[in-house]
Amino acid sequence: MNVSAGLPDGLLDWVALVTKRKVTGAHRHTARREAWVIETEGSSRYFLRIDRLFASGRKSTRNLGRETALIHALWSRGIPTQRILGWEPNHCAALQSWVSGEAELNHADPALRDKVMDHLMEVLAKLHAIDAADFDLQELVRPRTPLDHSLLELEAIEEPGLFPVSACLRDPLAAFGKRWLINHAPPSVERTVLLQGDTGPANFLFDENGVTALVDWEWGHYGDPMEDLGNICVRDFFYPSADGDLSPYFRRYAELTGFMLDPAKIEYYKIHQLIRSVISLNYLTEFLDWQTPIGLNLGYRAVVDIETCRAMLAASGLGDLAETETLSADEASLQSIIAKQIERFVAPHVSDAFGARLAGGHALIAQHLDLRERHGARFAAEELARLRDLLGSSVTDLARGRKALIDYIQTLSIADEPPVLAHLAEGARAQAALMAPLMTPWAGHRWAKIV
Repeated sequence: MNVSAGLPDGLLDWVALVTKRKVTGAHRHTARREAWVIETEGSSRYFLRIDRLFASGRKSTRNLGRETALIHALWSRGIPTQRILGWEPNHCAALQSWVSGEAELNHADPALRDKVMDHLMEVLAKLHAIDAADFDLQELVRPRTPLDHSLLELEAIEEPGLFPVSACLRDPLAAFGKRWLINHAPPSVERTVLLQGDTGPANFLFDENGVTALVDWEWGHYGDPMEDLGNICVRDFFYPSADGDLSPYFRRYAELTGFMLDPAKIEYYKIHQLIRSVISLNYLTEFLDWQTPIGLNLGYRAVVDIETCRAMLAASGLGDLAETETLSADEASLQSIIAKQIERFVAPHVSDAFGARLAGGHALIAQHLDLRERHGARFAAEELARLRDLLGSSVTDLARGRKALIDYIQTLSIADEPPVLAHLAEGARAQAALMAPLMTPWAGHRWAKIV
């Protein structure tokens, strides 16, 4: 067996040198960001993370080197994380200890979910109690003003090293989301703490005793503690683990920390996390990387876009979205036939978990392409008509209309937000109709109560 297939040359030799064990197996983990499960003699197992873009010269602060330094510092302070065993600078790879536990709490029984979520609040309280003055990581910038607590992370998601051309300059929803966050930024901060930045279900491991490790620290930063609670709301939406009610866990967090819960801030930072996802997923689905699960990213984008609109409408007191239109497919189309072949003849016979996920995603992409071919032109014409109603009859084509809308959004006031948001919500509904096959993993998901 060629255990190095897909990995940079020489990397497994480095793993063997660090572990002092012969590598016997390596397979791609199902995580969206590239990670590998490494097996060595003696049945030992390790976790290998790779940042190929950082290795190729990408100049971004949100890189695996920064994340690795943060994880090491947290582990040394008793926060449950993986242990960093080595850093390989040429390939920008981090070798981490293997931590036991499961990731998808939503699949556990209710009693265990309750126990783990309660323990998560204890771990989060411990993280937020770390003295920032004793935490010397220069790449973690400390926000100075209340507005900084929102905008520093928003600016980070737009770094040229991450996204050469920001989605906020190309996509109306991303542009509006950024403007909405500026317009509605909280005016005060009770305390600045170290945040995981993307915390919640599926970004920690657990067993029958509770949380075994917080994982995925790419977006760790200093900020308002209410931001991590907003992050939990988002992750609970995708991996429902609180039986629709986060309020008892948030009250537990408040008891442990002494911080006052601020529901408006939690809701704001829920939307903040969604808008950051709108920006990053726009880029990931427009500029494709063959090493990422494209179908999963497309599905996430459709769900995130429509739920971002829903959340902003609710926060602004503008009601809710109408139901998404159900579109008819052509069962005899080339795309539908390919989808069936992948579903029935290919995916069931792929033994590798990551490969099976890709195959399933490809079948859903084929179904989406069939819907787009049959219905895409109608939705484009409807969007152009809405843009003309919003901006005037001088809008003659979709590309120019979207650019004019982005320009208009840059200085948009709160009073002028409702018609623009209504337009964007209709666009998100249309996209959801076309991407419905890709959204099936989250069908029926709802937002949990926070108070």
